[in-house]
Amino acid sequence: MKLIYRTDKLIRIQNANDVLEEFEILANFPFSSERKRMGIVLKNKKYGHIIFYLKGAENVIIKYTKNEYISYINENAENLATKGLRTLVLTQKIISEKEFNIWNNEYKEALNSMINRKENISNVISKLENDMEFLCVTGVEDLLQDEVISTIENLRNAGMKIWMLTGDKVETATCISISAGIKAKSHKIFTVKHEDIASEDKLNTINNLKQKFEEYKRKNIVDPHIFILDGEALDLSLKNCEKDFFLTTKDSPSVVCCRCSPTQKRIVVKTIKKYVNGRTAAVGDGGNDVAMILEADVGIGIVGKEGLQASLAADYSIMEFKSLNGLILWWGRMAYKNTSIMANFVIHRGLIISMNQFIFSIFFYYNPVAFIMAC
Repeated sequence: MKLIYRTDKLIRIQNANDVLEEFEILANFPFSSERKRMGIVLKNKKYGHIIFYLKGAENVIIKYTKNEYISYINENAENLATKGLRTLVLTQKIISEKEFNIWNNEYKEALNSMINRKENISNVISKLENDMEFLCVTGVEDLLQDEVISTIENLRNAGMKIWMLTGDKVETATCISISAGIKAKSHKIFTVKHEDIASEDKLNTINNLKQKFEEYKRKNIVDPHIFILDGEALDLSLKNCEKDFFLTTKDSPSVVCCRCSPTQKRIVVKTIKKYVNGRTAAVGDGGNDVAMILEADVGIGIVGKEGLQASLAADYSIMEFKSLNGLILWWGRMAYKNTSIMANFVIHRGLIISMNQFIFSIFFYYNPVAFIMAC
């Protein structure tokens, strides 16, 4: 399939048989950190079919698909994730023209509402998101840039703690952490999934999570372990046992948080500053990383294929990940030394001027005459 032309109202595609197909865009629902999915309503201009497409991570989309697809989606998504691929699930739903007209009137009313507009729009969209038909699971290989492993190793040797906040599945994030050098050869892996600690009673689930933290502390003393947890376990940690989580993981060689929304990334960075006596630097290359870049003490954006959103929102912009070597370890060090020299100069200059002023005032019988003006 090849995209030939695209506007806000029209999509023209060349299919596998080299035939052009045109689709009219009736409605478009972009991705947001709250919804964690994106959708679009299209009308085939030749046949008149109205189709609603929904795309997102498998743990989100399976809530809106038919029950017979759930096990198949999970199996295929896991198979792709274990190969280190980033997975997304695509679904569709055929809508009759009568059904769409009724829904479209409600959607326009929600768009024009003056009270609780965002909530009203979300409620109307949710009326389409049910009994979706499974289309496919996609797996995209995310190739690492040059010298990523050596750069992370240099930062770790400089005394920095590396946290990876990603929207990928646990299996994908685990593979990436190994290939990127976040997990060193001497490190072992400790994984916490919500399905392993889940219970019908929420209090028992929280207690199970705290037990996992205690278990990690014991294991990390004997052998260094990197700490990996999924999005639901992270959300539970941030809401119910925030202090336990960060006091447990602050001594970890590395932490990998999976299935993170942009909001969760920002909260993690904010809470790290609360419990750890240090400074935070957030590095990202996409729009999903903007929130954490703005929250960190130093935001670093990488100019990449995902656009310039992260780069424009950051304090520093770099072209490749390996540039962190020079930015932090060289220019950062030089800036620290120069700032220290300047601070010493300002302090000593202030002391000299103050002592001269004091002696000068003695000779003038402690009159408030400025030393500089008299000179």
